[in-house]
This record gives sequence, C-alpha cells and structure tokens, in this order.
Amino acid sequence: MSYRHHKMRSGLAVAAILLAFTGPAVQADETDAKQILLNMSDYLAAEQNLVFDFDAALEVVTTESQNLSIAVSGTVALSRPDKLHVTRTGGFTEIEMIYNGKQLSMLGKTPVFTL
Repeated sequence: MSYRHHKMRSGLAVAAILLAFTGPAVQADETDAKQILLNMSDYLAAEQNLVFDFDAALEVVTTESQNLSIAVSGTVALSRPDKLHVTRTGGFTEIEMIYNGKQLSMLGKTPVFTL
C-alpha cells in the first residue's frame, strides 16, 4: 500500500471516530440498557486476558464518629483460566498478590504500622 493510500485510510478512520463521538445523543430504554449490559458481560467473559487499574476509597468511622477516607489504587491482571496478579498501593501499605493456578502468594512491601 502506498504512503498516500495509507494516509487517506488513516484520515478516514479519524473522521469516522470523530463522527461517532460528535453525532447526535443516543438514548437507551430499559430493554436496550439490559441488552447492552448483557453484551458487555459476554464480551468480558470471552476475554482470556484482562488488565485494569483501579482507584478506591476506604471509608472508616472512628470511635469518635469521625469519618476518614483512605485512598488506595492498584492494578489487576487476569490471565484465564488460572493466573492473577494484583497490586495495591495506599491505605498505609503496598501489597502484591500472585496466584499461579496452584498457590496464592502475598507480599507486604511496606510495613502496615511503624512505631
């Protein structure tokens, strides 16, 4: 394929993406929403490898009724049928967990509490 044809195809692809995101708003009713959720679930169930990052907040209420929010983040990597690698940072510790199909290993990379 020539450079000119490649450039033209790239331009058409960008135009299609822009039209998809700038087109008229689409609204789904309950039936459509259920079908979209089912399609998404089927897609994820069929994937052999998944990797995603997460951010979360752990909410804690002290004995003095004070609300504390502890931020944590991490990564999950799943390779079906039996491999899992999880990291978590925050909440006063850094943890790594690995499952190889037979054994689960956890490593606390930082101490939970220091005095």
